[in-house]
Amino acid sequence: MTPENIQSIKPIRPEEALAKREQLFPSQVIASFNQLIAQNCINGESRVSQEDAVSLMVENGLKKEEIYKNKWLDVEEIYKNNGWDVKYNKPDYSDDQDFKSYYVFSKPKK
Repeated sequence: MTPENIQSIKPIRPEEALAKREQLFPSQVIASFNQLIAQNCINGESRVSQEDAVSLMVENGLKKEEIYKNKWLDVEEIYKNNGWDVKYNKPDYSDDQDFKSYYVFSKPKK
């Protein structure tokens, strides 16, 4: 980089960071979640298991290791910015909870 380029660089704003992060997600990630949300949607709410999301992404050509390494399961903020309320639920192993991680996508309440 030239000194002129360095001086023209500004810190990224939060909304820009999210937009850039969303662009870094392969289309298979969003397509997989979209499919599972639609398949599981009842009365404006959809429960999607993390395991199903990973399986579908792998089926759509992504590698499991890349999914976890690149944090492509962290879709909550992307979907929140597109009109969903999103909650991610995972077991707390210290409390003897035994269930598989899942997301709940719901239509925001007015």
